[in-house]
Amino acid sequence: VIPAKTIIERALKSYDQEMKKANLQLVLTIIDDIKLKGDLVLFERCVSNLLENAIKFNKKDGRIEVILDRRSVKVANTGKQLPKEEIERIFDRFYQSDVSRSAKGYGIGLAIVKKICDLHGWKISAESSTSLTTFTIFFHS
Repeated sequence: VIPAKTIIERALKSYDQEMKKANLQLVLTIIDDIKLKGDLVLFERCVSNLLENAIKFNKKDGRIEVILDRRSVKVANTGKQLPKEEIERIFDRFYQSDVSRSAKGYGIGLAIVKKICDLHGWKISAESSTSLTTFTIFFHS
């Protein structure tokens, strides 16, 4: 059993210094404090990978939003917009969008998130606009 709120808060705490360094505002909204069936360590890895990307690809003085409800967890950031044609590929192993090529990384973080979601029967999706890029893990497809 995964105490989702506790794991999300723990992951956020581990990135606290990085967020402060980049002067990122965090908006955490817990609508439902839920318990999930699944592997706690793998869920924490999912959340951590999404947070790491939200920090890495955000703009300086940007914002990160994390929203947990009974159906999903969303991690959003105010970084550059991802082109629509790239959104379909960002969960592929080793794929790096043009937006992310200048940052450190190997293009496997989102592939790991997708694999963990697949193992749990969850669905991961991404949306991007000029103001916000949002990754959502839906717990029941």
